[in-house]
Amino acid sequence: MNKHRQYGEGMGGMIMLLAIVGVVAWFGMKAIPLYMENGKVATIMDNIKEDAGTKVPSPTQLKSSFLQKLQFEDIYVIKSTNYKEYVTLERTSTGYNMIVQYDNTVPLFGDFHLVAKFDKTIVMP
Repeated sequence: MNKHRQYGEGMGGMIMLLAIVGVVAWFGMKAIPLYMENGKVATIMDNIKEDAGTKVPSPTQLKSSFLQKLQFEDIYVIKSTNYKEYVTLERTSTGYNMIVQYDNTVPLFGDFHLVAKFDKTIVMP
């Protein structure tokens, strides 16, 4: 039998646990805003589809409505200058498919970056 009993975690284990929790928290603080922004873009696209109803808006109307709503929500990844790079309108027999594809990069530390790629498509009537 051991004369000395061990009670809980040592100082080294506590420091390691705090380091792991810190890294996970740091990563979360960087990643969560990216996904919140993507959620806003997806919501804007769904709102554009709902606003259109059964009528098919023109590509110019889609672009202006989309850019106005992005600006209102303070989303600046997609702007009028890079709209054609990230947004594609495909003509269908009944309307348009609006495809939004973009990458967003956030620096974590040093040369390490978090890159998130987003892709959403809506079918306009």
